[in-house]
Amino acid sequence: MKTIPTAILAAALIPLLGGGVIATAQDDAPAPNNTSRTHVVMPGETHSEIARQHDVSVAGLMKSNHLKDGNRLRVGQMLVIPRKP
Repeated sequence: MKTIPTAILAAALIPLLGGGVIATAQDDAPAPNNTSRTHVVMPGETHSEIARQHDVSVAGLMKSNHLKDGNRLRVGQMLVIPRKP
């Protein structure tokens, strides 16, 4: 069975779910590098769900992505998942 990359899946689902423009990163968000993991925000996801899914803290997730407001995630937004110490 072939695996579909998350970003492609998100891009395909957003129009079907009534979403608008796909935003893949915030202007001040860090660019992922070869050693970092990323997560594309899907409809209905929260910071705590994403952090739990990747076994990281909400504070670490927010700091790694320069997020100041815990309530502002956008569908299609690409988050950098912090590495565990």
